[in-house]
Amino acid sequence: MDGIKLARELTIWFHSSFGKAGTAFNPGPFVPPGTKPVGKKEHADYVLFIGLTPIAVVEAKKRTST
Repeated sequence: MDGIKLARELTIWFHSSFGKAGTAFNPGPFVPPGTKPVGKKEHADYVLFIGLTPIAVVEAKKRTST
């Protein structure tokens, strides 16, 4: 959890220092993983984002499930 918080702080610093919003950048409160309910579509998008499942596999599952 400490690594996630550190990465978040670095991201906030980066966006505040170099982003278009500057010091007006508002990241909102920290939400620990697993505290927000995730639907099926959001989970599939997350898996694609982090690269755990090849996109072709997910697309094939989408085609067969509809």
